[in-house]
Amino acid sequence: MKSMLYKSFSHISRIIQGIGPFRTLPKVRQSFVYENVLGTRLELGFYTTGTKPDAVVEKILAETDRLEAVFSRFKPDSELNKWLTSGAARVSPDLGWLLETSELWRQRTGGAFHPGVDGLTRLWQRAETSGAEPGSQEILALLEPLKESFVHLKGERATKLFPEGLSFNAIAKGRIVDLAAELGADIAEEIVLNVGGDLRHIGSKTLKVDIVKPGKVADNSQSFLTLNISNQAVASSGGAVRGFKIGGRHFSHVIDPRTGWPVKTEVAVSVIAPDCATADVLATAFSVMSPKESLELADSLETVGCLIMSADGEKLSNAYFDRHIA
Repeated sequence: MKSMLYKSFSHISRIIQGIGPFRTLPKVRQSFVYENVLGTRLELGFYTTGTKPDAVVEKILAETDRLEAVFSRFKPDSELNKWLTSGAARVSPDLGWLLETSELWRQRTGGAFHPGVDGLTRLWQRAETSGAEPGSQEILALLEPLKESFVHLKGERATKLFPEGLSFNAIAKGRIVDLAAELGADIAEEIVLNVGGDLRHIGSKTLKVDIVKPGKVADNSQSFLTLNISNQAVASSGGAVRGFKIGGRHFSHVIDPRTGWPVKTEVAVSVIAPDCATADVLATAFSVMSPKESLELADSLETVGCLIMSADGEKLSNAYFDRHIA
């Protein structure tokens, strides 16, 4: 159940998943914060000239509810879960977009992004419980299907090709933020929507977004740089001190779908992109890829900025990201 924490003009004071509080824009009349939206916190800012603020909020929340019923892996009756159960079915344009776009990103990232990685994560969770590292044959059995397409699309019909479950959390939330923000922008100006660290701005003015130090998300004072964005999105990934402890060794919780093993060097990543779905999926992929691979892919996309931060404080970024530093 959604709960509105507060409604205010002055500020929104929560730092979430590497993105700091968005600062009040000139003429922004309303700010809202809701808890329990897509399992996290929703922050919304905008200004209107004639539309009642509540109408904007209702439109955005209704769209998040609608899309959650399509994309959720946590709702048994979601369209995604029904499709996964059936294995083949006609799908809505929204689910079709998610499947097609996810497959394109699987290919473009060389498999660093893959919706089927959850099977490997569960394998490593079981290994932590047993105290023994997974065997090479166990990993290989899960790894082989990850090298191929997971879906076949023909018209409105989608056929699942992957033998295990699929999860699209690394792109679905960003897509929901995009579509909800776009609907809000139909009746309001300078929309700023932040859902669990996936932030989208739609407007002509410049928005300042704070990036916080990895592992310091509980303290607003720990932001270490500010970005200037306009009509763009920002998403962050990684930097959490989590992982698997197996036989006295620590392994990262981030699994590389290309190898089946946890990444050796855990990094925190922030991405600027034209839309939140792109920023979301690339933040996940760049957490797996080497810094060199990540920066090269970001540069090839022309309108994508990438910042990679290691645990020892080293920072690598491309020129597009640097141009957005305030």
